[in-house]
Amino acid sequence: MATQFPGIDKPIEISGMTLPATLAALLRYLLATVGSFAVGRGWIPAESVEGIITMIIVIATVAFGLWKTRQKQAQLITAGEHAPNSVAVVKP
Repeated sequence: MATQFPGIDKPIEISGMTLPATLAALLRYLLATVGSFAVGRGWIPAESVEGIITMIIVIATVAFGLWKTRQKQAQLITAGEHAPNSVAVVKP
């Protein structure tokens, strides 16, 4: 399906974003497993596991959010460069 803008041959697709939620759940389960293993080996105290897992999940969530924002911004800039100036203007 062609669009009215040159260089863009299909419309922007919007998904339900199920993959990030699945990856976040997988990360939580993986971290819980690794945390339990580390406690069992005596590498870290059991009281620290929850805080460490929370910290890792927060850092991963922020990093993923920044990456997705940058990716979407690049897509919008590309689309804006091909749109007429009455529709979008890309500022440097």
